[in-house]
Amino acid sequence: MGYYLAFPLLIFAVVLQSSFFPLFFSGIAQPELMLLIVLSWSIHAAWEEAIFWAFLGGIMQDLLAITPTGTSVVAPLIIIFVIKWLEGNLYQFSSAQNRHARGSCLQSIIDGIRNSFSVIIILIGFTVLGTILNHLVFISVLGLTGYPSKLIEMLRMFTMPTVAYNLIGILPVYFVLRRIQNRIPKPQSAWGVSSQS
Repeated sequence: MGYYLAFPLLIFAVVLQSSFFPLFFSGIAQPELMLLIVLSWSIHAAWEEAIFWAFLGGIMQDLLAITPTGTSVVAPLIIIFVIKWLEGNLYQFSSAQNRHARGSCLQSIIDGIRNSFSVIIILIGFTVLGTILNHLVFISVLGLTGYPSKLIEMLRMFTMPTVAYNLIGILPVYFVLRRIQNRIPKPQSAWGVSSQS
């Protein structure tokens, strides 16, 4: 079901970002809703689904931008790979620790709080990293295609305000998408066939 939700949610995000956000945000900096949605969805999605969301969101964003198609795919894919790599390593570490820990109600409550807090820290960190990486790729591609771009000035006028907007927007986007994710059936493959069969 997550694959089917990608199309309407990402189309909504890209249209909102390219059509309505410029009316409310002055200057060139504005929240990157597509990046926030892909990041928020990918935290709890399967590897293949997260890559699908990043690729689809990047292509949709590039269709309405001046950059060559595929430019906006690079940063979200790198972020997804790092998130999933960390997830795999942290899961192995925590499962090794849990084998030696005693199970209690209090311990499970503490683990739940620790997991929620770590997700928020991961979201904040990857929002900053993803925004900066996305802009560095964007500025590089603009430079390679002949558009003049001054790196320091672009980072100051474009990237830093966008990081601030994205940090404000990541938690509301995450909590809305997490509620949607909790209501959909799991797991499935990219072709809509249950992966358990």
